Amino acid sequence: MDKIKSEEIKERLQTCSQNCLEAYQNWEANKKDSGAKAALQEAIHELRKVSSRVEIELAISDRDESSKKQIPIPAHRDARSRTHDDGDDNAGNSSDSNQGRGGPKGGQNRGGGSRRRGPSKKTSGDN
Repeated sequence: MDKIKSEEIKERLQTCSQNCLEAYQNWEANKKDSGAKAALQEAIHELRKVSSRVEIELAISDRDESSKKQIPIPAHRDARSRTHDDGDDNAGNSSDSNQGRGGPKGGQNRGGGSRRRGPSKKTSGDN
């Protein structure tokens, strides 16, 4: 966060907090005064705006911090890339690449594949 932005937010937070406290004390002294109530509601609104700005700055800071960290490669992806780089097809689950493609594991008949035919009917002249 910029130093100027940080100072600006601190100043707004202090000012709005002080205004809200004063407005609350005025309203508390005379709860029937509609002007004091309106001033308190306005002060609360301003305080909410400042707190929202602080939350935004916090989220930006978290995002910037997390973007600096490298995301590790998941173990299953890392192992698969090493398998192909080393040329060793026996490591890991190398048969996974054949699933669903009609490979040696019988992937042809999975979901929506061709159905087996029933026994053929004899014709009357075949006896």
